[in-house]
Amino acid sequence: MENLAVILRQRRRQRHLGLGRAAAELAIPEHYLRALENGDFQKIPAGYRRLYLRDYARLLGLNEEHALALYRRDFRGSKTVRPLLREQFFSSWEKLLANWQQLFLIAFIFLLAAYLGFEYYRFQRPPSLVLRPLPQVSHQPTVMVEGTARRAAIVRLNGQPLILDENGHFQKKAVLLKGDNWLDLEAISPAGKKVELKKKVVFRP
Repeated sequence: MENLAVILRQRRRQRHLGLGRAAAELAIPEHYLRALENGDFQKIPAGYRRLYLRDYARLLGLNEEHALALYRRDFRGSKTVRPLLREQFFSSWEKLLANWQQLFLIAFIFLLAAYLGFEYYRFQRPPSLVLRPLPQVSHQPTVMVEGTARRAAIVRLNGQPLILDENGHFQKKAVLLKGDNWLDLEAISPAGKKVELKKKVVFRP
């Protein structure tokens, strides 16, 4: 029984025609002509198989319709030999590679959305406020209020703004009045979230 791949290969050799030269004359990639001669029709894009076969048969002096008839018979036979699962896998892989730009765009959008979501979460988080221990009773007219504020745009002590260094550290000397003194400390984030601490210090001269 005639085999298309064998016929193509033998006819080309009879004409002393190299595969590279044939590919150059037809402007067809050489690996596609090699696939025709090996019967590996699946390696050729479906829309180009018949077109490439017609041109190759014409170059070799073969009857184009007869070559197409052999192709239809041999192609059906090669498909039954190959497992369906393997064929579907390679088909899906080719589509995946063909759509790599779309996949890259989707991945970029996903990463951008994740980054923006994380930044929004950080922006909306309330500030943290840590105050060093203060004495409950002081015999001095002043006390040093010191601590650290993270993610804070403004820090106030009894309504007066404090200066933060690059690490969020602050310190302020507070003047005490005789008796009970309330130290009201608040930190406000750029998003307007507020944290408050209140400490009582009793001044006894």
